[in-house]
Amino acid sequence: MFDLGAFSQNILLVTTEQGIGSIVAYNFVKYPQILREELNIPSDEEIIVGIGLGFEDEQAQVNRITSKRMDTESILKIKK
Repeated sequence: MFDLGAFSQNILLVTTEQGIGSIVAYNFVKYPQILREELNIPSDEEIIVGIGLGFEDEQAQVNRITSKRMDTESILKIKK
């Protein structure tokens, strides 16, 4: 599972670098039987992660939401 997480993260990083939006979403794999039928995935293969890819609509309200974040220093301590 660690390798899958690292693999997924690298997909997200590469797509972002290419100007493509991406999101990992449980709902993409919530109904595996539908995915199997639509994408012709054999029943002996596991469906573990779903990654949505696309181009961001900068005018959409949902893409203009911002939130305040804590300063990194308040949640991360690096000791040398």
